[in-house]
Amino acid sequence: MQTLSAQISCSHIIEIIYHKDPDLLYNLGLCYVDLGQLDQGRELLHRCLQFAPRTV
Repeated sequence: MQTLSAQISCSHIIEIIYHKDPDLLYNLGLCYVDLGQLDQGRELLHRCLQFAPRTV
């Protein structure tokens, strides 16, 4: 099982690679919110809205 820090590092890698995929940004944003990292979650959800306004 991965530690929380390893999971967060992986999410940063995913964010960098798929920074324009609205579905991924939405799901990753919700994951950050669930982890209590509201600023990161809000940023990704905002970016999702820029690429696909009807997604959120």
